[in-house]
Amino acid sequence: MLNRVGLRRPSVPSYIFASLVVAGLVTVSFVLTLAFWMASEANRQSAQQVRNLVTSATDAISQRVSLNNLDYSHWEEAHNAVTTGDVAWINNNIGTGVSEAGVFQLTQIVDSKSHPSYGYSRKGAKNEGRVMPQSIIDEFTTSLRTMPIGPGVVVSGLAMIDGQYYCLAASHILPSDPNTLDTDAPYVLISGVRFSPERMTEISKEYLVSGLMLMAADGAAPAGYDEQILFSVGGLPVSNLVWHRPRPGNGLLAKALPAIGVMSCILLASFWCVAHRSSGMAEVIVTEREHAQTSARTDSLTGLLNRTGLKEKVKQREINAAIQRGDAAVVYFDLNAFKEINDTEGHDAGDKALRVTAERLVSCVRPGDHVARLGGDEFVCLLLGQNPEAAARGFCQRLRHAMATPVDLNGKALNVGVAVGVSVGSVGAKWEDQLIQSDVAMYHAKRAGGDTPVFFSEDLQVARDWEKSVAERLRSGVEDASQGRSPFRLEFQPVVAGSSGVLVYAEALLRWNDPSLGRVSPDAFIPVAETKGLLPDLGAYVLTECCRLMQGMSDLTVSVNVSPLQLIETDFADRVLRITKDAGIDPQRLIFEVTENALIEVPERACVGINALRDRGFRFALDDFGTGYASINYLKHFPFDTLKIDRSYLAEVETSAQAQAVFATLAQLGQTLGMEVVAEGVETRVQSEAVLQAGCYLHQGYFHARPMSFDALREYIEWARQKPTSVA
Repeated sequence: MLNRVGLRRPSVPSYIFASLVVAGLVTVSFVLTLAFWMASEANRQSAQQVRNLVTSATDAISQRVSLNNLDYSHWEEAHNAVTTGDVAWINNNIGTGVSEAGVFQLTQIVDSKSHPSYGYSRKGAKNEGRVMPQSIIDEFTTSLRTMPIGPGVVVSGLAMIDGQYYCLAASHILPSDPNTLDTDAPYVLISGVRFSPERMTEISKEYLVSGLMLMAADGAAPAGYDEQILFSVGGLPVSNLVWHRPRPGNGLLAKALPAIGVMSCILLASFWCVAHRSSGMAEVIVTEREHAQTSARTDSLTGLLNRTGLKEKVKQREINAAIQRGDAAVVYFDLNAFKEINDTEGHDAGDKALRVTAERLVSCVRPGDHVARLGGDEFVCLLLGQNPEAAARGFCQRLRHAMATPVDLNGKALNVGVAVGVSVGSVGAKWEDQLIQSDVAMYHAKRAGGDTPVFFSEDLQVARDWEKSVAERLRSGVEDASQGRSPFRLEFQPVVAGSSGVLVYAEALLRWNDPSLGRVSPDAFIPVAETKGLLPDLGAYVLTECCRLMQGMSDLTVSVNVSPLQLIETDFADRVLRITKDAGIDPQRLIFEVTENALIEVPERACVGINALRDRGFRFALDDFGTGYASINYLKHFPFDTLKIDRSYLAEVETSAQAQAVFATLAQLGQTLGMEVVAEGVETRVQSEAVLQAGCYLHQGYFHARPMSFDALREYIEWARQKPTSVA
């Protein structure tokens, strides 16, 4: 009986209870196990994604530093300055100028023996000094010199300098054409940016990485942090980059556990809660990843595609197929006078001009077209669809209307124009070729004034190649001139009293006869000299030669043409004073001729240069008046001594009373403002008589005298003095 009573089998309810308890425990255990696994997996995936973001960030910084380094090392002017020891130019353009723009915080130039020749840090320039240890210099130069010398060759890595971490890049300092390099061990530019606390904070915000900081390479990461070793250019560990390890799964688990404990008997609701929370966390992770990917492909200032984003876009199958079918036009453009906006109104105003331009570009494209900012003030539009030429012309017309509205910059309504180049696709076209072609077309549009879009043609490429040849030969000619083997010569065209032909002064005109190119027109080589930075040396040659020739004629006055680029040079006035003082030339005997474009392009800075020289006794003439857009207001505020009326106003003065009246009005305007007035392009006796009747007594043109050598000018002066007084 005892066995039957003490060892009695459980009842059915007990079985049900026990089964439910076991089932509940199994279910809860399963749910808990699943929850912990999901939390762990979420932590792992998030940690891996953040690690990828950190890797992308360091790669992006290294690439940016490398590209910026190449921009300054593969630069003709930089190469010339380094090889000639022009420290002032280096300091202004690679030292303080670059540092103040935030491009680099550290710059080191070393010679072929890895000896420092120039250094710059935020503490200031160090000519022939170092701003980094020799060991770091040797490490970079050794790594670089194992590679071929040529464009695009750059090495980068991390380094510690004075207790601070820097991302550095090094490349050879090369001329525009590396084939002209006369050494196998050129100078090397080492430059970089410092990983300051502020920069680390910016990287953390941009890539959504928490707690990002640099530690010693042998230091262990704090608890709860992930790490990544950063290496020098030689492959040695320099620093341990650590960041807070994300644990989104822990948050999920903390939120899910109470629900699981309370709702363990309500299984469906418990599972729904876990699924809902998991979905939310997955959405957060995906959103963060998409944001990071978008940031890497988007220009942060304008919101447009950047260069990387555009490259990826054109690789898409549909777009690449459209380009190969010839159903694409590439429009390349940059802002006119953007540098002047930055210089005169500040970089904030320049940024606003870029943003406004981007908005207007977007408003002009059609659905399916793509707009990107390549960098600086350069933009590209990819227009897709059949009949790309018509699409490009329509886009250019819309863009012209959009850009006609002035932009408010610092309370000033400024017109921001764009120079536009277009490449229309054809069957078998390639994206890279079209991009280059549109850039060539844009260059010609900018040279032509930037008002009219230019469509690429083979003639443009030929012209661009011709200009490159002119630039190379012109640079060689300037160097030869500095060594006394000048291929240049001066001719002089008299400005005379119209009634007598007596010389008042002579205008100096530069002529160039190159051994390879032959005689090159000033209209061809002067613009090239401006764009290649050769104009200061060329202008110095003209002024020096004029002063030398004038030494033998004490009563001769000469005018010299001056470009806007010369006027805005900080040392232009000092250079003029030095040359004239060395030659013993009275400033009153020199007249500087300036075109209207100088007043329009850089009015404030041009006025500073003009006033500095007028205060010393030099005179100024406004050349080709009436061909540009300078208003009468410019004449009132700019201190000109002479007004030269352009030859176009004499074209119909012989036959048209209206043309005579217009010319007379211009002459009277100059005289009213206290200026001498010169009529340019007087070709016939009738023109000379008409100009005299209009009250303009100084003439220049073939009727009186053609451009001549200096010896011929002497003879002309004697002839003019001896001949009877008459109308020419």
